[in-house]
Amino acid sequence: MGSLRIHRGVRQLRRGVESWGLATKGGSYNLSAFPSLREDKPRSVWKKIGLDGGPTGIHRFLKRKLMKIKVQVLGDTLSIEGVEELSAANANSFRDQVRGALAERSKNIDVDLSQTIFLDSCGLGALISLHKTACTRYGTVRLLNPTAPVEQILELTRLHRVFEIVKK
Repeated sequence: MGSLRIHRGVRQLRRGVESWGLATKGGSYNLSAFPSLREDKPRSVWKKIGLDGGPTGIHRFLKRKLMKIKVQVLGDTLSIEGVEELSAANANSFRDQVRGALAERSKNIDVDLSQTIFLDSCGLGALISLHKTACTRYGTVRLLNPTAPVEQILELTRLHRVFEIVKK
């Protein structure tokens, strides 16, 4: 009975992944944006992340939407635009989407913060996580056109020394 509930949950998860546009042409699923969600994980891992096959765990996960950001690959640089807010509500989704979009040859990440009106500690953590990912590929993270409040937070936390900040 328990394994049937898990398989039903996986089917619902796949439907959610398809509706988010992560399904590829070959019918496989691009779960690289969610590396902790793979069918080969034991049941204890599914419970740990809240997907124990029960309806509440699956529905809670499926309600988590992806951010509406524009992601482009330009040579060896991944360019991200349209980030309005980086907070506890969407930092994990942002980080997972960007990591999922990184191609093997991409090493630099450009994040356009010209529309960002709010940035909190979780958003900073997501940017630092992307910085670590870029560093492992011998690349950099550039923050483009940060708004005044975002720039102030970066200076207060002294992260303006870590990231390359580009103003146009």
